[in-house]
Amino acid sequence: LHRVHQPINMVANAFFSRVRNDGITGSYAILTYLRDMPKAESSITLDFASALGPSFYTWVNQILLPISVSLLVYEKENNLRTMMKMQGLGDLSYWTVNYTYYFLLNFTFLMLVMLFGEIINLQVIVLTSKQVIVVFFFLVAHVQTALSFLIASFFSVARTATVSSVVYVLANGLLCEYLFKPFLESETFPKDVLF
Repeated sequence: LHRVHQPINMVANAFFSRVRNDGITGSYAILTYLRDMPKAESSITLDFASALGPSFYTWVNQILLPISVSLLVYEKENNLRTMMKMQGLGDLSYWTVNYTYYFLLNFTFLMLVMLFGEIINLQVIVLTSKQVIVVFFFLVAHVQTALSFLIASFFSVARTATVSSVVYVLANGLLCEYLFKPFLESETFPKDVLF
């Protein structure tokens, strides 16, 4: 920790000038050449995952959900699927290509999250086996892709779908932080209910 004494000296001089109220400029407090008491060396360790909590983790994992919902509803709103049908593309091909595209997009993003977590040494990533994380992110990408198709089926306007899915993602993160986390950390909550 390094303290800059020049700004502190300037603040002290401004305070003394204001208190005296005589308009005389000059150095009233000489705080330069002062040092802290010697202390042992310390380092700052930041664990972002525990500092930000489950809500941030949930928001990062679901950040692509509003985008995929918006694009799916946009295709429905502008009748792009109907135009593709008129050009000879079947339903199976259309849904397979869309599902594969959004799944690969989500899975690639989650793998980048894992890589970034390794680079900045996030404890939740570093302490967990990589195979477990890959399988978990594989399942999360499938669930999120299926959820985006389900949510998109309820809307016909892309803007409404985007706003609703953003609200869903934000509410989901807040529910994880303020509703589910106290239950999971409680000693009295029965663990049999969860598993």
